Amino acid sequence: MRRLRRWLARGLVAVALVAAALAVASRTGAVRALERRAVVRVLESATGERVTLAGVGGTLGHSLVLEDLRLGAGGRTVVHVPRLEIVYAPLALVHGVVRLKHVTLTAPRLRAVVEGEAPPLVLPPRGGLPVVVDHLEVVDGRVAVALLDGEPPRRFAATALTLAARGRLDRGGAELEVATLRFVPRGLALAPVAAAGRVTARLGGPARLSAFHLASGRSRLDAEAELDGTGAIDAHLALAPLAAADVRALAPRSALATDLRARVRMRGPWHALAVRAHADLGRGGGLHARAVLDATARPVAYAAQLAFARLDPGAVLLRLPHVEASGQLAFRGEGGALRLRGEVRTPLGEAALQGRLAPGTPPAYHLAARVSLPRLEALDARATGAASGRIRLDGRGFDATDRHARARLVLTHAVLRGVSLEHGTAVAVVDGARIRLASARVTGPELHAHASGTLDLARSVADLTLAARADLTRLGPRLGRPVAGTASLSASAAGPLGALAARASVTVEHPLYGALGADRARARLALDGLGSRAPRGTLHLEAPALRAAPATRIGRASPRTPWARTGAHRRSPPPSSARRRAPPAASRRRPSRSPAARPGGSPPRQPSRSRTASAPTASRSRPASSASSSPATSGSLAPPTRRSRSSAWRSGRSVCSSMGRAARAR
Repeated sequence: MRRLRRWLARGLVAVALVAAALAVASRTGAVRALERRAVVRVLESATGERVTLAGVGGTLGHSLVLEDLRLGAGGRTVVHVPRLEIVYAPLALVHGVVRLKHVTLTAPRLRAVVEGEAPPLVLPPRGGLPVVVDHLEVVDGRVAVALLDGEPPRRFAATALTLAARGRLDRGGAELEVATLRFVPRGLALAPVAAAGRVTARLGGPARLSAFHLASGRSRLDAEAELDGTGAIDAHLALAPLAAADVRALAPRSALATDLRARVRMRGPWHALAVRAHADLGRGGGLHARAVLDATARPVAYAAQLAFARLDPGAVLLRLPHVEASGQLAFRGEGGALRLRGEVRTPLGEAALQGRLAPGTPPAYHLAARVSLPRLEALDARATGAASGRIRLDGRGFDATDRHARARLVLTHAVLRGVSLEHGTAVAVVDGARIRLASARVTGPELHAHASGTLDLARSVADLTLAARADLTRLGPRLGRPVAGTASLSASAAGPLGALAARASVTVEHPLYGALGADRARARLALDGLGSRAPRGTLHLEAPALRAAPATRIGRASPRTPWARTGAHRRSPPPSSARRRAPPAASRRRPSRSPAARPGGSPPRQPSRSRTASAPTASRSRPASSASSSPATSGSLAPPTRRSRSSAWRSGRSVCSSMGRAARAR
């Protein structure tokens, strides 16, 4: 027993001496060189790339310090760590675990370059002991990314990166918990980013993302997700909000114009995944979607329903027009084919849609719609009225090289500014970059029109013709214009879009505009250089036998409004135009006082007034005797002369003066 104790004491002393010797030897240059070569071999075998290391330090059995560690790939340095310090627990090896108490990376630099067909850097899976990191810390890091395979090339980086995390890696899975992650983006117009979360994954088992939060400026993202071993997923995503400025910084071509608040929920197995989403687009309206997906099918099969209210595409994306729409749409996709049906309502009107898209080379498509526009003034305040019709589009291909489509428009009824259109049709054919308007007809009680032509978008050349005939006598009251006659129009335009040559000819049979009329009127218009900076043209008008029709206004000669003379010295009162004008200088005389107007006398008798049968709208007559109140209709009918107007002015002025003096005397 005493001998055993002696051997144990000797063993402990030997171990202590060996440990002391190793500690002293680890600080020598030879041992440091051995350590450096061993670390380089391990890292090169793990990454398959070139590794350089300037020096190794630390205390044997407690810590390891690597100085100026560099990892190269593709002829450039992709990882550079000026200082890497690892504090480990050697006794944990007894339990078959590599335990790292503290890992600190000071000012690491990571550079990722994507160009051409360069293969990515992938760490191959390795077996071995489980690795546990109690505390991982990154101080003043930088991660730079260069996307050189896109157009234009993009470069951005995350600077001032700080990380505090812990994790575990073994053959069964991995776990990573990020307590704090902060960095400042460069090359992107983003505010500083902060993130936190926990990821747990087991090989062949469930995977979970919990308590994930991401914030940058005004954008907030929260996520929870769980994937069990059977392939079922339960995930929740919330954007509260996603700022439009941040989206444009990440994807400049997105042109998002409004902030997005959304909630997304996914549940179920991959072959029957149920998705619900609700989005608030602010000024752009709101969306609510439901869908069932088969993610195991290739391509993915789905059935979705979309409901939207007060949706304004122009408020969501800058390149889209502004229009407020509400409605429901249903989508179904299977085998790459898409079917669509639904209805859309706007302030202008509503439309019922139905269409399909079939895969192929080129793809085939069909769209049919019934459109009702009860308020055309919502489109233009000057275009009051309503319209309804049908639209049908069938074609193949979307590119100009293989595009062929045929569109047909049927106008079932329309009223435009009071003008009724009973029927209309238009047929257009698209072949590549050439558009041919086969025919376009519009018919109504007062209007008939026909148009045709071609437009070559590749050469920017057009050739259009128009013929129309209108009954101006019936159109005039509807448009509120004093026009009459029958008009025929023939017009054409041809040539390049930047210098069109237009010709127009109008013929009106028995035209009448107000009091101006003729047997026939013709007009010819020739314009050249339409669309250029200096257009020019000529206008030729021809109206033989132009005449003025009799006027009907008061005070002018007309058989309907004569002025009646009721006696030798009685004349009709002046017309309204004469009342507004001052009397001639020769007639401005003060009338003599009548005996009835003197003080003490009786007030003058006011003559009775009545309208004559021959002039019910304007003429007035006075009785021939003061005892009779019935008007006299004898005398000749003639228009008022200058002398009669002056006499009437003096008579009226005399009566007014007499009435005034009598009132003052009383």
